[in-house]
Amino acid sequence: MSCYRGKYADELIKNAAYIGTPGKGILAADESTSTIGKRFSGINVENNEANRRTLRELLFTAPGAMQYLSGVILFEETLYQKTAAGKPFVDVMKEGGALPGIKVDKGVVELPGTNGETTTQGLDDLGQRCAEYYKAGARFAKWRAVLKIGANEPSPLAIHENAYGLARYAMICQENGLVPIVEPEILVDGPHDIDRCAHVTERVLAACYKALNDHHVLLEGTLLKPNMVTPGSDAGGKKLAPEVIAEYTVRALQRTMPAAVPAVVFLSGGQSEEEATVNLNAMNKLKTKKPWSLTFSYGRALQQSTLKAWAGKADNFQKAQKVFVERCKANSEATLGTYQGGAGAAEGASESLHVKDYKY
Repeated sequence: MSCYRGKYADELIKNAAYIGTPGKGILAADESTSTIGKRFSGINVENNEANRRTLRELLFTAPGAMQYLSGVILFEETLYQKTAAGKPFVDVMKEGGALPGIKVDKGVVELPGTNGETTTQGLDDLGQRCAEYYKAGARFAKWRAVLKIGANEPSPLAIHENAYGLARYAMICQENGLVPIVEPEILVDGPHDIDRCAHVTERVLAACYKALNDHHVLLEGTLLKPNMVTPGSDAGGKKLAPEVIAEYTVRALQRTMPAAVPAVVFLSGGQSEEEATVNLNAMNKLKTKKPWSLTFSYGRALQQSTLKAWAGKADNFQKAQKVFVERCKANSEATLGTYQGGAGAAEGASESLHVKDYKY
């Protein structure tokens, strides 16, 4: 059997290519209710539906932001929400030229027989949920697998389980019209150096593409959301230049990622807003073979300074929108390798966003 050629094949290929358009990227606004609660507690805002909706309206209606975005990943609650004026968020995005996406995994659980490694749950009713999300207007999906680097980690078992979970998820999405974002995140936690991260990233990506192939997934209708190749958060030593991170990251992709996949939409993995932008920019400036477009799917790295500027106050709404648009524009330029710096001045733009053992 060859790869998926069902009724959605042409639509999947078109949508995946569109999301990967250079100059555009993805806003990950798919924080679960408990995760957004942690963000809100940092700015003393109560975690209730009204405040969650207000924040998302701030982001989605920011004048000029959508020209830099090709997609927005939503949490299930947000997919069905409307603006204060009663317009469905899905329509706001479509009119702005961004495809609505949806987080479909149900978080991680410990993988028995390992040293605290995890696998992701949510496959059981995934087909039915995907069909409902497609009806509601979603056109792509996200599923996060999490691996960690330790003395003996990631184990072959964890790599295999997560790769095959991602592949099953991807196939189920495609059968229901959703472009799957394949996200095997290797956490930055630990004292390892960049070479160790590169080695693990290559092993994990190779396993993922083997699994996607085994499951007959249509690669042209998928996207990859990987970590950048960096030293661990506790590595110490001198900070590496963006050019070094770019070289290691692109090389890992060249060695493992088929040219059939249209785009890489990087996760920020706890880097500061400015770091995530500068490193992406360095990759796009790199003179080497890159058969896929290199763009972004940032959550914290697009929202941190915006949250600080807003602080839950109606008076700050427009000011926060301006900060958000500036960050979107900076990352849009980074996808073209033309970012000159300058967006790091906003409060919070240069602070590390690393959270150990990050959960959604």
